[in-house]
Amino acid sequence: MTFASLLLGLLILSVVFWLRFSKGKIGEEKVAVLLHLLPKEYVVLNNVIISNGKSMAQIDHVVVSPYGIFVIETKNYKGWIFGKDYYKQWTQNIFGKRYKFYNPAKQNETHIKALRKLLYQFGNIPYISIIAFSSKASLFVESDQAHVTHILNVTSVIKDYIIEHISTEQVEQIVQLINDRKFVGDIAENLHLDYVYNDKHHYESAIEQGKCPWCGGTLVKRNGKYGSFYGCSNYPQCKFIHK
Repeated sequence: MTFASLLLGLLILSVVFWLRFSKGKIGEEKVAVLLHLLPKEYVVLNNVIISNGKSMAQIDHVVVSPYGIFVIETKNYKGWIFGKDYYKQWTQNIFGKRYKFYNPAKQNETHIKALRKLLYQFGNIPYISIIAFSSKASLFVESDQAHVTHILNVTSVIKDYIIEHISTEQVEQIVQLINDRKFVGDIAENLHLDYVYNDKHHYESAIEQGKCPWCGGTLVKRNGKYGSFYGCSNYPQCKFIHK
């Protein structure tokens, strides 16, 4: 293989990755616009990236409400979509060509587990999983774990839940806690991509060196409501803490 052909191959792969990334972002933006049309009792958080230091979850949308916490995964795919809860991969069929992708119901279940762990003090509050596909997708999916629907139907699914489980005060506390523990802005995107492509987390090594394992900033000793802890010098962009 010549250098020119290798370079061409890398260029093609980069273009394909960029197109897929762009299409995904378009789907997320559509959902974000629709969610912000919900009444004020629903608090919308987009592109939530949280970590416990050993694992990371990137969640497209979280809606906190008195009726539960809605966790939304967006798939801006077209074609025929086939899948079931227990399948590891689902299938996208476009004009007879089949493409496999990781089961989004399982993916979103992982996101919900991360939120449950973060919000453990609120007990057994309901989490509702929603998988939102493009209107160009025909869905042939069986799922009891999640609502699998089209992007335009997401708010209708949310409004179907009318029994209150969470007080107004708890809603505020949950939103505050998520905001305190999530990454924000460009640092979130960069860290998530880095985590996806580098499974070997350097958490313990970074702590030993006095460095933040999330962004590489310096750990600074601080005093808080519940005692002393080490926080990142890049706060508030990075909200890592170590007791």
